[in-house]
Amino acid sequence: MPPAPLISYLVCGTPRSGTSLLCGLLASTGLAGRPEEYFWRGDEPHWSERWGVTGFTDYLRAAIAQGSTSNGVFGAKVMYGYLPDLLGKLAGLPGGAGLDDRALLERAFPGVRFLWIWREDMVAQAVSWSKAIQTNVWTASDRRAPSAEPPRFDFRQIHELVHQARSGREGWERWFQAHHIEPLPVRYEDLVADMSGTTRRALSFLGIEYPADLAVQARTSRQADSINDNWAACYRDILAASRG
Repeated sequence: MPPAPLISYLVCGTPRSGTSLLCGLLASTGLAGRPEEYFWRGDEPHWSERWGVTGFTDYLRAAIAQGSTSNGVFGAKVMYGYLPDLLGKLAGLPGGAGLDDRALLERAFPGVRFLWIWREDMVAQAVSWSKAIQTNVWTASDRRAPSAEPPRFDFRQIHELVHQARSGREGWERWFQAHHIEPLPVRYEDLVADMSGTTRRALSFLGIEYPADLAVQARTSRQADSINDNWAACYRDILAASRG
């Protein structure tokens, strides 16, 4: 097993719920690790090549090293959709068989705490998600090649993503309850309204001391524009009409 961090945490959410914004704010303090999406299978080849590792044991060790700051704080983000994949890999490590979800995570990340972010406006979340899928641009600094085709309104896709957003939120709720975990709840709309205050609240929850003049800076820019507003309005109009 890799060296244990002194403090570890996972930012839990669903796509386009504000996880990147929250992780960037925490990373900007220099006190809360370098939380990234290390355990998404789509990104593992990139990280494996960058770190020069093979096998999940070495990958986990490298992820903890990469995601930790010098004060011994490790952070990462995990989406509900691939939580089972991460847990399966942890269960496959020596000594992992038979452990429940919480025990597996605590064994990999001792004393792990959970920050749970969700978006109240799931239509806006689904619209942002649909746009990101179509453009292949998930953040302003995305390393993936953007799509050459302009995004187009797709009611069915947005409707399905609304259901996925709701399912993921409810899934996290059930998972926390089943494993007797009390996460720090972070509503996306509250985070946007008070980034500094919410970041400080997260640091306090994690037991990380910070100076009174702590600088907090967003590392992602707002991607929503008139397209998002128009799509959300169109979706709501069509949905209302279909319900008579």
